[in-house]
Amino acid sequence: MPIDTAALNKLVLDLWGDVVSLPTPTTAVALWKEHQTIRRLLAEIDKVNPPHPIFANRQRRADKLDGFLKWSEKVGIETNRVTVEACGALGDEALGLKATGDIEEKQSLVKVPRRAMLTWDDARKSTMLAMLFDQDPIVRGMDNVVLALMLICELLKGEESRWQAYLAVMPETFSTPLFYTEEELEWLRPSPTFEDALKMYRSIARQFAYFHMIVQRNDQAQKARRNKEREARGVPLLEKSPLTVTNFSFHLYKWAVACVSTRINLIPSEQATRPDGSPVQIPALIPFLDMANHAFHCDGADKMSVHFCVETDRAGCVATEDYHHGDDVHIF
Repeated sequence: MPIDTAALNKLVLDLWGDVVSLPTPTTAVALWKEHQTIRRLLAEIDKVNPPHPIFANRQRRADKLDGFLKWSEKVGIETNRVTVEACGALGDEALGLKATGDIEEKQSLVKVPRRAMLTWDDARKSTMLAMLFDQDPIVRGMDNVVLALMLICELLKGEESRWQAYLAVMPETFSTPLFYTEEELEWLRPSPTFEDALKMYRSIARQFAYFHMIVQRNDQAQKARRNKEREARGVPLLEKSPLTVTNFSFHLYKWAVACVSTRINLIPSEQATRPDGSPVQIPALIPFLDMANHAFHCDGADKMSVHFCVETDRAGCVATEDYHHGDDVHIF
């Protein structure tokens, strides 16, 4: 059944103009009332344009592990007595690092070359997002946002993406407030976290509406037949991206945001420098290494396990304690 793009675009404009573009409410009561309105509008958007079936036919994450491990070896990821396996204690779909032999504290576990990572540099030089990055101040000013958009574009490319095997083992949902139901959010009352969670959800809904409107203008510019009409509508900033109004859903955007925010590491940029010539620290997704789950150490100052080596241009992690064969291996 064809999607009513006019109705879809109007609902997104209503979400933007009537709610998320307005000043943020200042009380918990007002924030909650607004949150319910945001949820209602997003539900109406989903009715007109059901979330893109990008995950519909996905196999279980664990079933994709063989392909991911082969890809990891192909792109030069080095491992030392660790692999990625299902972690049943964390849920059926949870993955993590497992020891394949005895490991001593401070022993190197994983080394990931830059070419295997998905970084802000990749997004900045990508033909899919380059024009948007150059001309949109929000994209230029929010490093995590451009990386989330890059992640969506790569996912939509499917097998054409060089990170396809990595994306295939990403979780579809997350145990963060962005994925909470209304009832679960109410369980946070009356802590300050309740208001923080509502503001975060509002911010992501605002970003979704903002970028959806850019995609709308992009679609309209590409459909314009006459040169004058195209000129009047402006340059389509996403002309070379796979994004359309019918595949760019809130579900997909919040998924990408969650992937970035829960897996992010900072590495030195290859391109961007500070005034003194030193590299800017940029966000990056680091395959294999970011499969490691976290553990808390009271003496955490001595337990930092993730690092980046400028000389070899690789990220790595070391063991924070001794492990035995079959143990879950954590980072701190």
